Amino acid sequence: MQVALVVCAALPLSSCEEPTSVDDAADTYVAQGSPNASHGSEDTLVVTQADADGAGASVSLVSFSRDAIVHEAAGRTLVQAALVLEVAPGSGAIPMPIEARRMTTPWSERGATWWCAVDLVPGDDMADCTGSSAWTFAPEAPPEGPLVPYATTATPGSWGTEPA
Repeated sequence: MQVALVVCAALPLSSCEEPTSVDDAADTYVAQGSPNASHGSEDTLVVTQADADGAGASVSLVSFSRDAIVHEAAGRTLVQAALVLEVAPGSGAIPMPIEARRMTTPWSERGATWWCAVDLVPGDDMADCTGSSAWTFAPEAPPEGPLVPYATTATPGSWGTEPA
């Protein structure tokens, strides 16, 4: 999975170079049906909607290295970034809307579960986390922050210090 970055020394966009790509630094998914399972070692991300009873949702998490993005921008203005995901052929998935949201809680690829951002012992049928590491994904309420815009104009220094 990659995010494609279009970096530009000046506007208009027609003067931009070819897009460059930055690989994701970490990815996993958390599943309501297996709330203490870690999926960070899997090759596929899963996104599913909750059923009529509010069960069965899955949420994918992807993070990117801010340093890698700054390196690719190399002093130029970041004009646009796009998250590019590949849909697995034959997945039988019914088209559904997908949202991208900025995660402000640090999480780990091998420790994120439905119950915990960082579960110390995933898979033991207990939520091994406390404080800000304990989270709950409610299918009816969006996790974390606001929707990430599809296109944004920002300089790497203006991104702040929160996890992205």
